[in-house]
Amino acid sequence: QLDREAVVQDELDAKKTYFKAMETLFEEMDEDDSGTITLEEFEGRLDDERVAAYFNSLKLDVSDAKMLFQLLDHDASEEISYAEFVMGFQRLQGEASSLDAKILGWEVKYVKQSLEHVVVQLDEMKELQTKTMTALEEAKPPPKKTQRMSRASTYAADSADLT
Repeated sequence: QLDREAVVQDELDAKKTYFKAMETLFEEMDEDDSGTITLEEFEGRLDDERVAAYFNSLKLDVSDAKMLFQLLDHDASEEISYAEFVMGFQRLQGEASSLDAKILGWEVKYVKQSLEHVVVQLDEMKELQTKTMTALEEAKPPPKKTQRMSRASTYAADSADLT
């Protein structure tokens, strides 16, 4: 019983330490104290060796700062809130589970099938458009031949109308 309680307490202490470290890191990255981190602030702080070391300790690759920022910016507001920061790093931390890999594989398969279906529909629409254009060209009446009267003929016709 005591071992179990000690394990639970250790886990709670570790979480408390993690959240405090994340809060400190967030505050350091939020250079203008706006309560959010912009991409510029984020990229600027990644150059700090202490920040890079902290991310490395979380087993997070920060070599592509822009992509990491986009993954953290859950609402696509171009700013990271504290909640997005903490929750995003929790999601990114650790090894992918077998279930994660299976879900990702299924999603990729679904997207691929959906795209294949869209391509087939686009091909059908292109074929229909080509047939329609051909039918319209064939159905178009030949241009009317208008006879132009010479000025003399026009003058003669106008004079005849006057008499």
